[in-house]
Amino acid sequence: MAKKRVPKYAHHKPSGQARVRIDGKDIYLGVYGSQESHQRYSELLGEWSRSNSEPIKDVKVRELTHLYIEHCKIYYRKNGEVTGEVANIKSAVRYLNQKFRNLLSKEIDTLKLEAVREHMIEADLARKTINCHISRIKSMFKWAANKKFIDKMVFLELTTLEGLKEGRSMARETDAVIPVPESYIAAVKEYVTSPIWTMIQLQMYTGMRPGEVLQMRACDLVMSGDVWEYHPQSHKTQHKKKLRIVHLGKHAQELIKPYLTTDLQAYLFSPLKGRAEYTSKNYRDDAKAFVRNDRRRYSSQGYYIAIKRACESAEVPHWSPNRLRHNFATNVRREHGIEAARVLLGHSSAVTSEIYAEVDIESARAVIAKIG
Repeated sequence: MAKKRVPKYAHHKPSGQARVRIDGKDIYLGVYGSQESHQRYSELLGEWSRSNSEPIKDVKVRELTHLYIEHCKIYYRKNGEVTGEVANIKSAVRYLNQKFRNLLSKEIDTLKLEAVREHMIEADLARKTINCHISRIKSMFKWAANKKFIDKMVFLELTTLEGLKEGRSMARETDAVIPVPESYIAAVKEYVTSPIWTMIQLQMYTGMRPGEVLQMRACDLVMSGDVWEYHPQSHKTQHKKKLRIVHLGKHAQELIKPYLTTDLQAYLFSPLKGRAEYTSKNYRDDAKAFVRNDRRRYSSQGYYIAIKRACESAEVPHWSPNRLRHNFATNVRREHGIEAARVLLGHSSAVTSEIYAEVDIESARAVIAKIG
């Protein structure tokens, strides 16, 4: 009997469509890479799998990783867009594929998973990153067991591999995250564009995560009273149904006002404005700024790289925008206590009642009114 092969999500380049071949017939799924095409592929794959009376037992590692990533593109979504976790999963399974891509998935055991982990150590990944990547690989095998691609005992064996302990492996340890020295922040001012510098200052005044400041829009602002509110359209704990309100004092408001326009849906900080400023400063007068049409706002990577390059130009140690939250937290905790810092950063411990939530918000507004 011929071996059953898993139908693959493929790109039909002449038409730009995604397609899958099932039982010798090509089925077109929609625009290649779109959410609709991945959703349709997942549905067809499920139907195909159920139509086969016997579970698929000979899925190779490269095929399994392909199928799992397609599943993740549907599962890990927020506001209709794929989240960053998919990129993390791709990075994790890449190391597995580099070692065992042609091996059958059912042949992966703890010794082989340890070999993958050693491969990560040789690639100089940090210990915490390695542990997260190994957990992602285990999750893939759990999914595969539920889909009957492998026997559940394969997954159960992999769960017995413990994570790397601090100081007990050759994996690189990372330094504790500390606030950015104020001199390092001030040093990059002349090497970044106005939108980038404004976002840096906003993080300092509000404790926003980089992703939150990048996606600011006028329609997400409540501009009434002494303290404004910003409700991010997407945030880290959204999938847990947690409320995230960023409070904006007078200094933050003054930073935002020049970027407000009549287009309430537009992102406040546009790469087009930043690129135009950079071009006028560094090129001839008639030079035109080029920005891709889909760059309506800065990406997290673009923001990170802009700061990195500015640090290099200013000849100061590189720092990440994520660390600016630590600056804010340190200042708030010193002046107003740890509870104020917890509320303003959007952290929570246990599920609280609506009454406590209201007290938290009022407390946050009072602190921000003093900080600015």
